Amino acid sequence: MRILITGSRRWKDQATIETALRETAADLHPRTVTVVHGACPYGGADIIAAAIGDRLGFVVEPHPAAWQVHGKAAGPLRNQEMVDLGADVCLAFPDADSRGTWDCVRRADAAGIPVIVDSGAGPYIYTKRESRQTQ
Repeated sequence: MRILITGSRRWKDQATIETALRETAADLHPRTVTVVHGACPYGGADIIAAAIGDRLGFVVEPHPAAWQVHGKAAGPLRNQEMVDLGADVCLAFPDADSRGTWDCVRRADAAGIPVIVDSGAGPYIYTKRESRQTQ
């Protein structure tokens, strides 16, 4: 199972991410689970998910953005790369200023990857209908 993680660089709630990863990967052998993340160098959801995934014995697959090469386009290009590689589910942990997170959510949704969003008030399923309303 491939779990795509996207989230705010300011995310601090480790318990929410751990619960989401454990519930998503329940009953699976840890080595059959891959946590895909954007490797944000400033911390937040990506780094938290990577550390938890590593601790749980999951395969951790970082995809750092090439900011020096692509400038401001690096984040969206990285998000599309992660989506193009495929995932069984996308877990999103945004805050009010998470433009990059919502970009990844929309891209995953457009690719048919189920998206579960938790901004701290409990998870909900993001749907294509919702994405059309927010564009």
